Amino acid sequence: QVDEALAAFAPFAVELARDINAANQYYQREEYKKDSFEKGKEYHKKLTAQFDKLDELSDKLGAAIADWHKTHPPDLEKLDPGQKLALAAFGDAREILLGILPKKIDTAAYKERIAKLEKSVEALKAHGTANTADPWPKFLSPSLDAYIKTAKEAEPKVSEKGVQQDAFLNLITGYTSIIEANYRALSRALIAKGQTMEPRMRPVIPPVSPGQVPGAERGGAPMKAPQ
Repeated sequence: QVDEALAAFAPFAVELARDINAANQYYQREEYKKDSFEKGKEYHKKLTAQFDKLDELSDKLGAAIADWHKTHPPDLEKLDPGQKLALAAFGDAREILLGILPKKIDTAAYKERIAKLEKSVEALKAHGTANTADPWPKFLSPSLDAYIKTAKEAEPKVSEKGVQQDAFLNLITGYTSIIEANYRALSRALIAKGQTMEPRMRPVIPPVSPGQVPGAERGGAPMKAPQ
């Protein structure tokens, strides 16, 4: 079920990222001055439809992953102390992202999730200070710190009705960095134990531009033209 949902989500996310990059360049190069925003209107129409579909695919993927986690809970007894703390922080970061996917967002819960993640990261860092060779805090802490900063900067752009497109994409990009950092930490931890990770186990993550998109809430008002 997860593979099926991911197979639908991944190529769509790649296409969406390309269209967003194209829209970014259109506005950054001020090409709208040459065509009286004709291309901008096309981008708005296409991206609005894509973000509506993104909601649907994200819901399906999120539900599939949630079901998988319920039936495949991690055996915490087998995890190293650093990995346990990293897993907790990773889960808290994921909750922030999942919290902005519903049609109606709980803004109070969004702030609470950020505070919870901060505590998890503090615990991970404290462990890293006492265990300097542990790869989990070493690799994950920078990405988690950056994600917290991104989440806080997104607060003014998160409302019950949705999330502004630039904030939404920045949160996705930040979470992608955490996934990559988690993979690097796991790979290093396995190497330290004389084990290796098969290349096929590496997460396949669609590229998402960290650049901001001139826009409004997903499915909401049209993209705003630069002043």
